[in-house]
This record gives sequence, structure tokens and C-alpha cells, in this order.
Amino acid sequence: KYAEAVKIASQELADLGTTTEQIAQKVKAAQGIVDGGVGDPAKFKESAKLLGDLLHKQLELGIITADEGAKTLAKLQNNTKLDYEAQLAAKEAIVKLYQSRFTKIEELKSTGELSNGDAEKELAAVRSNTDLQLKVRVEAGKKLNAVRKEESDAELAEVGAQTAEIAAKKATGSIGEAEAAKETSAAKIAESRIRIEQQQKEAANELNPEARRKLEGEVRKSEAEITKIEAEERDRRNSERLKEFDDKAKILQGGLDKGRVTEDQFNAQKKNIDTQRSAEEIKQLTDKFSRLNITDKLGREAVQAQIAEAESKQEANKKAANERELATLQESISKVSEISRNAETAKKLSVEKEIADGVKTRADGDAEIAQTAIEGAQK
Repeated sequence: KYAEAVKIASQELADLGTTTEQIAQKVKAAQGIVDGGVGDPAKFKESAKLLGDLLHKQLELGIITADEGAKTLAKLQNNTKLDYEAQLAAKEAIVKLYQSRFTKIEELKSTGELSNGDAEKELAAVRSNTDLQLKVRVEAGKKLNAVRKEESDAELAEVGAQTAEIAAKKATGSIGEAEAAKETSAAKIAESRIRIEQQQKEAANELNPEARRKLEGEVRKSEAEITKIEAEERDRRNSERLKEFDDKAKILQGGLDKGRVTEDQFNAQKKNIDTQRSAEEIKQLTDKFSRLNITDKLGREAVQAQIAEAESKQEANKKAANERELATLQESISKVSEISRNAETAKKLSVEKEIADGVKTRADGDAEIAQTAIEGAQK
């Protein structure tokens, strides 16, 4: 059984061929798809990229020369069936082929496998081809960036038109202040994201390290702008939420002043509004604290102080609510006592009149007055 397994495995390896043969077969298959130029465009583009990777591998294994790989890739960089990005990728792959070859010659020279004279001669040729291909790559990158800038400018113009439309709607009263602010923030974020995408693509195609760093800095600046706009919009929504509670409290106070709600109703509803507002404010501040960078010591201390203040206010509201309820209760007790005293006085006057009229005896009258006093005390 072992011998049979070895035989089968050997046969499978023979079918697959050596690594060199396998790569060659894949190159042939990928090149066939690219040369054919038919079928799924995505697969076509994928095959073009795969071909560049495979040729680079063949160069590393010494199967082909850099010039041979560049010759094959040159067909891709001018293939109109590929989109411009794929053509640019082919140009970049050619540059990498020569750069890889340059490194390999340096290694052979350092190990003595290639004489200094032969190495310098080949390095000069590779350097010349590399410089030439880099120029081609730079020009192609500029062309692609110009195309992308036109697309970005069109998108930015569309966002600008949307912003102007929002302003017009706000001016005519078609939308309110809050809705206008929300839509304006969304437009600003969309504008920044378009710029980021453009800057990132330009940076990816920029071969000059200093220029690339500058573009990457612009990306970070745009990202910071988005973060700022999002924070402002979040603060605006939070303020609106707290204002809703404040407006409810004002309406409730107006109802009390005009006698539309009782003291008991006012106390219960005001307590509920204050409780919800305090909880919302503390929640907002806690969320704000969690978003701060751990290195922002001053910012974190400021928000922590705001949270402490909000919690203190929450306790003060609870105390005020309890005091209002107690005051209302005491007022109710005073009113009941007053009513009871008035009832006793009225009863006493009535009984005294009945005694004077001879309807009741003094003893019966005094007993009735005493009973009224006992009932009033029980109330």
C-alpha cells in the first residue's frame, strides 16, 4: 500500500510538473485571457495583475530576463481593453522588474558570482531601462491623477450645488434651522471624503517621497476636518435634546401659573423631566469623554469636571423635588386644618343658636360641640 501511495503521489507531481513549469503554465493561461480580451472584465483585469506577479516570480527564479518580462508587460501598459488603472499597474510592474534585477546584480557582484566589470555593464543597462520606465510611470500617474481630479471636481461641484440648495430652502423656510444644519454637516462631510479619496489616489501614484508625504498630510488634515464636523453635529443634536427637556419644563411651569395643572401634578411631572434631563446630560458627557484621546489630558479633565457638575445638579434637582413635595403636603395639611377649624366654628355657632332658641339643652349642645372637635382633630 505504501509503494502504491508513493507511485500515485509521484504521478500527481509529474502531472503538475516542476514549480518552473507550473508558473509557466499559469503565465500562459493568464496571457491567453489578456490577449483574448473577452469575457468578464473583472477577470480580465485580475489576469493582467496576476501576469505581472508571475513574471516577477519568473525573474526571481532566473527563468526570464528583466527585458523579456518588460516586453510582455509592455503589451498590457498599452492595452486599451484594460482600464487606465490596470495599464498603470503594468507600467509599475515593469519598473519593479528592473528594480528587482538591479538588486540581484548587486548581490551577485557582492558574492563574486559576477565580476565587477560585467556587473557594472549590466547595472548600467538596467539603470537606463529603470530610469526610462520610471519616466513613463510618472507621466502615466500624472495623466491618471488629472482624470481623477476631473471626476472629483465634478463630484465637489455637485456637493456645492446641494449646499446652495440647502441654504435656499432655509432662507425660504422650506426647512427648519435644525434640518438645515444637519444637511449642511452631511454635505461638508461628503466634500471632505471626496477630497480624501482624491488625495489618497494621488499619493498612491506619487513617486516623489516629499510630494507623497505632503499629500498624506493633506489626507490627515481632511480626516481631522471630518472628525471636527461630526463632533459639531453631535454637539448640536445633544443641545437640541436637552433643549427639548427645558421647553417641556417651561410649558409645565406655564400650566401651573395659569392653573391648568395642580401642584401635585406639577411636582410629579417636573421631577420626571429633571430626572430624564440629568440622565441625558450625563450620558452625553460620558460619551464625549470616551471619544477623547487618552493623551488629551486637559480635555479629559474638563469633561470630567462637567460630569461632576452634572451629577451635582442631578442631586440638587432630587433635593428640590423632595422639598417641593413636602411644601405641597404641608400646604395641603394647613388647608385641611383651616377647613376643619371653620367647620368647628360654624357648628358651634349653629348649636349655640339652637340652645338659645330652646331647641337643645346646654348639656346636649356642649356634647355635640365636643364631638365635632374630636372629629376635626381626627381629620
